[in-house]
Amino acid sequence: IKNYLLSALLAIDIHSGETPQPLHCDGQYVVRNRPSPPMGVSTIWALGEDGFTPKNGGTIILKGSHLWGNQMPKEDDVAKHGVPLEMPPGSVVIFFDTLWHCGGANVTDKPRLAITAQYCQPYVRQQENMVLSVPPNVVQNLMKNNKDEK
Repeated sequence: IKNYLLSALLAIDIHSGETPQPLHCDGQYVVRNRPSPPMGVSTIWALGEDGFTPKNGGTIILKGSHLWGNQMPKEDDVAKHGVPLEMPPGSVVIFFDTLWHCGGANVTDKPRLAITAQYCQPYVRQQENMVLSVPPNVVQNLMKNNKDEK
């Protein structure tokens, strides 16, 4: 994706006892027929001392689902086709916004932490308006600090 925009940036903290997240595509906010070219790319960074494991709620992907047509996945698709990602701390997974995936259940006694940055084509509206999400006084302070470092 050329000239991409930051669309969303957030932390994901899956605590002990949390249930699996519903299957979703990160690009569902762009209405289009599938299969289609991606309108975005998602990254998920595994953090914490354990990273991602099948037991701590690590992301589960439906391999090849970015190529599917308009069919919606069924509940049993995770059990049949889901691939739990095992990722050591500091590693990242990168995938198109058309890939079906979900966070798994956390059956451990520790939280599972991640950061996700999602990017979109320059002609697609971002999920989060970064200009409006940072208060003007914070921007001014960041700009001042940046000038002081040069």
